[in-house]
Amino acid sequence: MSDCTPTTEEVRDGYVKQMTHWTSPQQAGKWQAEFDRWLNAVKAEAWQAGALWAAAECGVIEPDCPPELWLTPGDNPYRETETP
Repeated sequence: MSDCTPTTEEVRDGYVKQMTHWTSPQQAGKWQAEFDRWLNAVKAEAWQAGALWAAAECGVIEPDCPPELWLTPGDNPYRETETP
């Protein structure tokens, strides 16, 4: 990465510091978990957008696309399962 681009850990640490400044240091774990849920949601959306593009390119435009290249929403490694 570029020297100007913060790492995920640096951004997470900054978020946690800011949030614990307004709440309490004992809640650091809560804010880390919140950041990680947010980041996974963003990654899941990006993955899904790529999967939809790939499906359109491969599944619609090229009908003879081999099944091993098909992507389904269940393949999304970032999607968190939702609990009721």
